[in-house]
Amino acid sequence: MVPGSDELAALQLVGEYAAEGEWDRVVIDTAPTGHTLRLLALPDVLTESLSTVSKVRHEVRSLVASARSLVFGPAAYLGREERVAELERLDAQLSTVSEVLRDPERTDFRVVLVPERLAIAETERLVAELRRFRVPVDTLIVNRVLETVDPRCERCSRRKALQEERIADLRQAFPNLGVRRLPDLGNEVADRAALARLGAELG
Repeated sequence: MVPGSDELAALQLVGEYAAEGEWDRVVIDTAPTGHTLRLLALPDVLTESLSTVSKVRHEVRSLVASARSLVFGPAAYLGREERVAELERLDAQLSTVSEVLRDPERTDFRVVLVPERLAIAETERLVAELRRFRVPVDTLIVNRVLETVDPRCERCSRRKALQEERIADLRQAFPNLGVRRLPDLGNEVADRAALARLGAELG
């Protein structure tokens, strides 16, 4: 598989959803930070690459066309315009995706993390890169928060206190971002009831 093909397919799917206008809201659960950043960088990288290819093609087209026509005759031109048109369609689609991702009226990137030191450090990196890509982000969602614990369980109480410290650190690190909390449900959220409960928590 060509490197970046997964990200390209994902971006094309985003573009299709944006163009259809069938849904009120499309929720995309992105991969971990590294994959997400590659996904966000891909439109600019490919657009620049396609632009370079287009410029080079324009500069050498007449020379190559002359040489190919001498060797292959009319067959030298078969399929070439179709390939160029496909690249141009891809370039236009990626430009549309970039506009959607950077439009605060259409995109809201919400970073989900657990209340741990390493997760906060990773979030700082991700938010910095999102801002560099001009992707709007204004909310952090802290998942698996212990809301109530048995006071007889010292370990549970210590863990809850540590989580509260980390959430306070998070608010201090991102004073301009909203911080929402989601309770630890104890199990993986994989059914409608659990999703409904999380939806109610998020309001």
